[in-house]
Amino acid sequence: MPPRTRATPPRRKQTTARAFLFSDLRDYTSYVEAKGDAAAARLLREYRTLVRREVARHDGAEVKTEGDSFYVVFDSASAALDCAVGVLRAADTRSTKDPTAPLRIGVGLHAGETVEYDDQFVGSAVNIASRLAGKAAAMELLISDTLRGLVRTSQSLPMTDRGALELKGVAEKIRAWSVEWREPERAPSLAPVALPATARQRAAPPTGQLLCPVVVGRRAERERFAAALAAAVGGAGQTVVVGGEAGVGKSAFVREAQDRAAAAGCRVLVGLTLQADAGLPYGPFVSAVRSGFRGLDRDELGRVLRQSAPDLAELFPELGRIERAEAPSSLERHRLAVAFQHLLRAFAREAPLLVVLEDLHWADETSLELLQHLARELRDERALVLATYRSDEMHRRHPFLRVLAELQRERLVTEIALRRLTPDETKELIRETFAASDPDVSVSDEFRDAIYARSEGSPFFTEELLKALVESGGIYFRTDTGWGRKPIAELEIPGSIREAVRTRVDRLSAEARDTLSAASVIGQRFSFDLLRTVRGVDEQVIETHVREFIELQLVIEASDDGGESDEYAFRHALTREVVYDDLLVRERKRLHRAVAAALGEAAEPSLLAHHLLAAGEAERAVPLLLEAARRAFRASAPREAVAHVTRALEVGVPDEDLAPALELQAEAYHFFDAALSLKAAVEAAEAYQERGDPRGRSRMLRLASRSHWLRGEGAEAQSLAREALDMLTGEPESMELGRATAHLAGLRMVDNDDHEAIALADQAIAIGGRTGDPWTIANALISKGSALGRSDGPVGLALIREGTALAQREGLIDAASRGMNNSVLWAMVTGLPRAEVRRSIEAALAWARAHGLE
Repeated sequence: MPPRTRATPPRRKQTTARAFLFSDLRDYTSYVEAKGDAAAARLLREYRTLVRREVARHDGAEVKTEGDSFYVVFDSASAALDCAVGVLRAADTRSTKDPTAPLRIGVGLHAGETVEYDDQFVGSAVNIASRLAGKAAAMELLISDTLRGLVRTSQSLPMTDRGALELKGVAEKIRAWSVEWREPERAPSLAPVALPATARQRAAPPTGQLLCPVVVGRRAERERFAAALAAAVGGAGQTVVVGGEAGVGKSAFVREAQDRAAAAGCRVLVGLTLQADAGLPYGPFVSAVRSGFRGLDRDELGRVLRQSAPDLAELFPELGRIERAEAPSSLERHRLAVAFQHLLRAFAREAPLLVVLEDLHWADETSLELLQHLARELRDERALVLATYRSDEMHRRHPFLRVLAELQRERLVTEIALRRLTPDETKELIRETFAASDPDVSVSDEFRDAIYARSEGSPFFTEELLKALVESGGIYFRTDTGWGRKPIAELEIPGSIREAVRTRVDRLSAEARDTLSAASVIGQRFSFDLLRTVRGVDEQVIETHVREFIELQLVIEASDDGGESDEYAFRHALTREVVYDDLLVRERKRLHRAVAAALGEAAEPSLLAHHLLAAGEAERAVPLLLEAARRAFRASAPREAVAHVTRALEVGVPDEDLAPALELQAEAYHFFDAALSLKAAVEAAEAYQERGDPRGRSRMLRLASRSHWLRGEGAEAQSLAREALDMLTGEPESMELGRATAHLAGLRMVDNDDHEAIALADQAIAIGGRTGDPWTIANALISKGSALGRSDGPVGLALIREGTALAQREGLIDAASRGMNNSVLWAMVTGLPRAEVRRSIEAALAWARAHGLE
C-alpha cells in the first residue's frame, strides 16, 4: 500500500468529521475479456497513476486499493470534490486521445464522523461513500446531500438531484446529487449537418474497435437474472436459459451476468460449445471444468481430476484412455452425471457458483441430459447454471427443445428471451457506443431511423453498421468538436450484416484475407500456433494479421488460461459464417485438408474427421469416425456414438470393419432405442456369419435377445438366447460361451424354470472360472441364487450376495445393481427373518447412495 501523502495522526478512538472518496473502473472485466490481460494491466496502471496524481494534488490520503477500487480520505469536503472532478476530467482527456481503451470511472463522495482505527476508519460515513460509488454510472460523480451542504457556498458546479437512494447496509435512504463535472463546451452532435470540405479532410476517425460498452435496454430481463442470482447466492440453486437469434446480444448479456456474479462473490466457470465439437460427450461441461482449473498444465490437471473427480478423468482426452471392466451402462451414465454434480457442489461450498454454458444449440445430447440432471440436483446449492442458445437454430425436433420443455414442466428453469431492440433502445446503443470517446455526443432521430431501418434492432448489426460508417468516413471524429457525420443522403450504409462484414474484410490485404479464411475453416475459436501452421508463414506475419483482425472488430482474444492470450475467436459466429461462406468449394477443401494435417493424429478423432469430411477425404475419415464412436461409447454417450458410426456407414466401412461397426451401433442403440438396437444387432449377426465368426454372431444374437426382452417379447428373447448358445457348440471354450450360458440361465430363472436355470448357471460358473470372466460368474451366481431362493431362501440369498459382491469388486455396475435388487426381493418374498430383510435393504440403499441413485 503506498504511503499516505500526509502524516497519520495518533490512533485514538475519537470521532472526527472527514470526507471520503471511493472510485472504481467500470467495464474492466469486459475489457479484460476483449483485450486480454496485458492490455488490461496497462489500463489499470494508467488508471491508478491518474488517480494517485490527483489525490496527491488535493492532499488526500489513500487508505486502501484493491484491484480497480480506490478508498481515499480527505480533511476537507471541498478538497474531496476537487479531487473527484480532477480525476474524471483527466480520465476524459485521456480517453479522448485513445478512445479504443477508455477509462470509465464511477466516483462516490460522502462526509461524516468516523473513528480512526488501525490505519483505517470505522463508521457509517465510509459505507455510504462506498455505496454511492457503486450507484454511480460510468463517468458519473455522485455525492451525498451532506457533502453538498458542506461545499454549497464554495463550489459552483451544476448538480442534478438523484433523489433518495436505497443503499445496501444503510438503514435509511440517502439523498444524492449527480455533479456536472465537465467544463462548458459545445456538445457535438451526430446531426444532419455537413462540415466544410476542409474540415472533413482534417477529421481522423480513431482506430480500433467501436463497441457499445454496456447492455442497453433489457431491464426486465436483467432484473430476472438478478433475482435468480440472489436466490442462488442464498442457497436456492437456479437454472437460467437465455435464448435469442444470432446477433441479438446474448454474449453481451452473459458478460454482464458474469460481472454481476463476480461482484456478488461468485466463482465463475465458463463452458463453450463449438460447432465442430458437437459429437464430443459433455463438451461444454468439460470446457467449464477446465476453466475451473485454469492455469494448471495437463499433467497437473490430470492429477487434480483423478483426486477430486476420478469418474470424470476419462472425459479428458489429454489424460489418455481409461479401460473399463465392462461396457458402459445406464447406471454408468448416471454415475458420470453424479460426478459432475459432486464436483460442482464442491466448487459451490467454497463460494457461490455461476456455471455459464454457451451455445447449447450445438451441444451433444449427453450434455443436455446432464443440464436437466443438474437443474434438479443443485436446487439446494449456492449454484446458478446459465445456458444460452440460438433460437434461429432450433428446428422442431431439436433435442434442446425437448429438454427445455421438461425443465419448464418441472418448473426448474427461468427463461429469458432476448428480443431485438426498439428504435429508442437502438438510439441509446448508438449514443453509448460513441460516448466512450465523446461523453456529450448526441444522436438525432433521423440518424437513428436510418440505422434502425437496416439493422432492425439487432445490436450486433447496429455495431457493424457504425464501424462501417466510421471506416468509410461517413462518421468522423475531430479533436475540437468530437463526433460528426455527413448528411444522411451521403452515408453509405451497408444493407446487411454480410455486406458490412464483407466490406471490412475487403479492406484487408490479400495475405491477411488468406489468414482470416484459414481461421474461419479452423472454427469459431482458433489457436495462434495452429493458424500459423496452417498458413505456413512467419510468426510475425500472423501477429500482424491477428492484430489487424482485432482492430477491425472481426476477432477477439479468447484465452482461457489466465495468461496472455494465445487463443482467438471470431467476434461473432455470424462474422465467421460470412468469411467461410465466401470461400470457393475448392478453397474450403484445401484449407480443411491443411487443418487436418496441422492437427495431426493426436487430435480428437471427431474433430479430425470433421475436417477430413469437409476436405472431401471421406475414406480417411471413416476410421476416425469409428474411433470417435468408441470414445463416445466409453464415455457413456450412446447417441453420439450412434451418430459417428452411422456417418461412417454412410461413407462406407471396409468389409473387415463392418461387423464390429454394426456391433458398436447396436450396443449404443440399446441404451435408448430397443427397436433400432434389435435391427442393428441382426445386421451385425449376419455380417459376423458372412465372415465366419461364430463368437461375434453369438454376441449379437444375445444382444438381440436382450432387446426383445426389453420390448416385452419373452418368447423371442428365449429363442435367440438359445441360438446364441447353440452357435458355439463345438467351438473352443470362450468368454462368449460363458456369457451366452449365463444369459440363458437368467431368462430361464425369470421364466420360473428353476431346474434348467440352476444347471445352466453351474455350467456358466465353471466356464467363467476357466476363462477368467467375472461378468459370467457374477451373473450366473445371481441367477442361480435367485432360482434356489424359491425353495431355499438362505442358500439362495447367500449366492445372490456372493455374486453381487464379486460384481462390486470388479466394477460390474449392472450386475451389482441386479444383485442388489434381487437380494431385497428374495429376502422379502421367501419369508426370511426381519434382520435378514433389513440387512438386504440397508446394503441396497448404501449401494444406491454410493452410485448417486438415492
